Amino acid sequence: MKKREEFTSTFGNYPIDLDRIEELFKKYLPSHGNTFEDTEFIFETDTDRADLLAVLERRLKQLIDQKRISNSVVNISNDRITNIQSLIQQIKKIHANAEKAFNENRVELATKKDKMRDQYKNIISFANALSVQLSTKSAPINNNWAAIVKNMDTLTIGQIIQKHKDLEEKKRQLTHNSRPVNYFTPPHDDSDSYNAHQTIRDRIETLTTVLELKEYLDRTSTSQKDLDTTTKTFDKKLSKSIMPLFDYFGIVFDPIYSFLEDNLKRQEVRIPSLLTLLSCCKSIYQNGEGIYRITNVDSDVYDFLCEQMHHTKDKLDTLGTEEQMNFIHHIETLPKVIHDTIDISPTISANPIRFFIVNENMTLPFKRKRSKALYDATTEFFKEGDIYLVLSDSMHCPITTYKIDFLHPDTTVAHSFIKKGEFFLDEVVTLKESILYTDSELALSIFIGFKDLLPK
Repeated sequence: MKKREEFTSTFGNYPIDLDRIEELFKKYLPSHGNTFEDTEFIFETDTDRADLLAVLERRLKQLIDQKRISNSVVNISNDRITNIQSLIQQIKKIHANAEKAFNENRVELATKKDKMRDQYKNIISFANALSVQLSTKSAPINNNWAAIVKNMDTLTIGQIIQKHKDLEEKKRQLTHNSRPVNYFTPPHDDSDSYNAHQTIRDRIETLTTVLELKEYLDRTSTSQKDLDTTTKTFDKKLSKSIMPLFDYFGIVFDPIYSFLEDNLKRQEVRIPSLLTLLSCCKSIYQNGEGIYRITNVDSDVYDFLCEQMHHTKDKLDTLGTEEQMNFIHHIETLPKVIHDTIDISPTISANPIRFFIVNENMTLPFKRKRSKALYDATTEFFKEGDIYLVLSDSMHCPITTYKIDFLHPDTTVAHSFIKKGEFFLDEVVTLKESILYTDSELALSIFIGFKDLLPK
């Protein structure tokens, strides 16, 4: 349009205010002569995009109608119509691509949020289980998050945020009240360790409440900006608030905690596979005492256990006899793993589940020292490449054997070792009991491994 009057008369009767139309044209349609740049439009708001599109579509209809009724009396260039059609198509295409990208990002972000939320829950669940073992009123964990935050619906947002702010005060109390004492025995109500323990219990409960709040905000976020903001903000705060859990248990379970932590720095840890192995331990506690062969084990899990046993052997080689006994005692007195929904009978072995691997801490007998039947039964059950878990009061235990498929950790199958005679484990195979790795170490290793998964 060559004159201001022409622009005013053309757009002055549009539903959208004339000043608004002029603003949109200046912002998004920079002109060079009578042509517009065909670069991509980047709209500041959805309202800008919708308003500009409405103006262009109305103008296009206006030009088409004028050309149809003009009968060539008024010369309306086809280029003007084509240019506006191109602009409309370009805006719609860019919007469609943006919508597609947003939806893809939303799905990807939702997947990441779900994965990170599971990590937070796992950390808090493991910390809860470890903490329960230190309580004077120890009881199995009820891993029901809704029950933990049963008063959530009665709290205002302000009250929940206040709980989150209280974490800094809890951290200060923890720092002042804790000290490296012997936490392997249950603390007493009047001890400093008990005060620190109560502080960490409060922190676990508060973290769970904050995690529930985060899930609520994630569900109610409607835009990419909201998703990014809430995710980054809460992930950073949660990560910072969870770190004292690792500091606390680092004191509680030393020297084993630092020993395991150093080991994990030397090898890659695949936590999902280790969690599957921990599920096998759950099946063992459900089934009872015996010797369990885990078949179809992931090579990563097998290599992980071999490495852990190597590190244990190397550690023991640096210690004197008395120090070795103390180190093994620390391993044996780690908290027994608590699995939700399992009420472990007091008659079950007081020892943890012990891991054995052929040619690592278990050696098979020479053929000439065994009867053919016993030798065949031994070599058929104990094979290199599988993992063996023993739950018993001592390694001088009758051979009651079972099998668990690593791919189906919830299923335990009885195995007939030999039909005649009664044999004991430490008589059938040679065990190096000092090269010790237990389900308690596995659980603590998984807990330590979660630390590297937290947002930095």
